[in-house]
Amino acid sequence: MFRRSVPIALIGICLGAAALPAIGQQEDAGQAPEGEDNAAGEDTQQGVEPPSITMVHYGPGDAGGSLASLYPDQALELGQGENVFTGLLKRETVSERHGGVLVVAPSGQSPDQGVAGAVRTQLTDAGWLTLSIAQPAEPVADLPERVLEPVQPGAGDEGNDGEETAQNGNDAEGDSGSGEDQGGDEASKPPDMTIRVAQDSAAPTRDDEWQQRATDRLTAAVNVLRNENVGPIALVGVGDGADLVLRYVSANGATFPPGQFGMVWVDARLRPPFSDGLVAELGEGYSVPVLDLYDRDLQSERAEKRSAAARRGGFSAYTQSAIPIPRGGQAREQRRVSARIRGWLSDDLESTGGE
Repeated sequence: MFRRSVPIALIGICLGAAALPAIGQQEDAGQAPEGEDNAAGEDTQQGVEPPSITMVHYGPGDAGGSLASLYPDQALELGQGENVFTGLLKRETVSERHGGVLVVAPSGQSPDQGVAGAVRTQLTDAGWLTLSIAQPAEPVADLPERVLEPVQPGAGDEGNDGEETAQNGNDAEGDSGSGEDQGGDEASKPPDMTIRVAQDSAAPTRDDEWQQRATDRLTAAVNVLRNENVGPIALVGVGDGADLVLRYVSANGATFPPGQFGMVWVDARLRPPFSDGLVAELGEGYSVPVLDLYDRDLQSERAEKRSAAARRGGFSAYTQSAIPIPRGGQAREQRRVSARIRGWLSDDLESTGGE
């Protein structure tokens, strides 16, 4: 009996010892989440919230609503019907008004972005009312059609054994030297799998309909400035916005009082006919004040071409200046551009027109 009872007692003790860790694990399992929850709560209360980022969703049908929500006191609905768009009107922050500035942003950019945003916000401190607008959305070209040449039945089945063998790389190395000369390079090339695309798949161009929509935008914006009785008006075109300004002025320059308007081209990207014949489009002896700002590192050749054309044409109020133009970035990074425009407005346009 004694020999049997000892193992039984030992077994009972072992079982009890094994149960204790299990019970401890269950208690820890029930307590661990509570401790973790407390730690998480402390991190949530004491942790730093991630920074909020303000984004302007710029696209067809979205830009106007986004700008209006960001700048409810500056957003101005212009145009009519399907051509309604949003401009940003910012009044001068000083008591004396010197004039109005219309800013045309580059294609695909918000009127509050980059150089356009800097000009519209920083010139108001110098007494200039600003109105900044975006260009219409670029036309989207249709997908190109694939042109596949029809294969005649039975074509390539007869008389092409040699070529197929060469293309597949199964040509024997022991053939004559003339065989290597004729098909050495061809044998290593894969078969041509190019899909021919129709010739009308070029990049989309700005057709007459788009150009008319853009002109209507500038007309609506200029009318706003005129209704405000701003006095002299400067039309600032950034990037390809300078091309739109030129087209508008060449067609409507006579509607401005003499000496009451001027143009500023910033990082100008002109299209034909202005890129090829500036004098032919504006005329000899053009006297409207023009400030042409360019980046010497990126645009020296095109800028020199414009300057040479202005000299040949006898443009009496044309001024060109090289200045660093930051690409993108916030408005504060563009202060030098705004300062240069501000000085030109005071020295050239305001002294020419007055109020």
